[in-house]
Parts: sequence; C-alpha cells; structure tokens
Amino acid sequence: AEVASRKLSVINADFLRAEVPFFDVCVANIPYQISAPLVNKLLMHRPRPRACVLMFQREFALRLVADPGSNEWCRLSANTQLVADVKHILKVGRGNFRPPPKVCAYTPALWLWWALGRRHCQQPQYVYVYNMYIHDPRRGVGSPGH
Repeated sequence: AEVASRKLSVINADFLRAEVPFFDVCVANIPYQISAPLVNKLLMHRPRPRACVLMFQREFALRLVADPGSNEWCRLSANTQLVADVKHILKVGRGNFRPPPKVCAYTPALWLWWALGRRHCQQPQYVYVYNMYIHDPRRGVGSPGH
C-alpha cells in the first residue's frame, strides 16, 4: 500500500528487500536486528538522501559515532564515517516507549548527513585500504582488543 501527497510518500514494504526510489529525507526508529544492513543500504543508496535521522539501540549508536582507536570503533564506524558525518543529537528515555524496552536505558537518535568532501570517495581505493588495514587487525588500525 502506498500513501502519497505532494510532499510525503509512505511505502509499506520491507526496506531491506524493496527497490527504494529516490527520497530526500529518512526518519526512522530502527529495530536492532536490521540496524547494520539498513545503514549499509542507506549509505549505498543513489542518489543519496540529503539527511537521515535514525533512532537505534544505544550500543549500536555508540559504534556508529565511535572515534578511531576507541573500544567501540569497528568496520561499521569506518564505513559510515567515510561517507557520512554522524552526530548524536538526542537521547530518548525508556519511559517514552510502551512497553519500555528492556535492553537499554536510552536510545540515541543519530543525524547522518553526507559529508560534501567525502561524496566522491573512490570506492576501489577505499576497499583496498580497508582490506589492508582495518580488516586485518595485525596491522594495528582496527579497534583495540578485536
């Protein structure tokens, strides 16, 4: 089913499986089990949306915004921060949900916007560097302890 107006179009479908048309802005509360595949699909979507405001479980959100070298820094952090600026903008308390979630005390909402200086990243070069350094923990660039 599709609901459309001049400025809003709602498509009821499995986002991970659907052929997604162009969209300018994405606002969503993301279930934990599809968080990583959804972020990857958004990052690869062409043309890129102007902005995404996404709500995730705390642990997943902390990995998205992690600094290089921190315990949370991982492949997801590197891939996301390569093409998007990620900012923590809001904490949403457990009391805002019915029933309240059991897995975390709060859920950060994240603002992703495509970094102008990163839009033209050469993917083959990135994949080469990623495979050499981030993917291979013996080279010392991966997150500590992983």
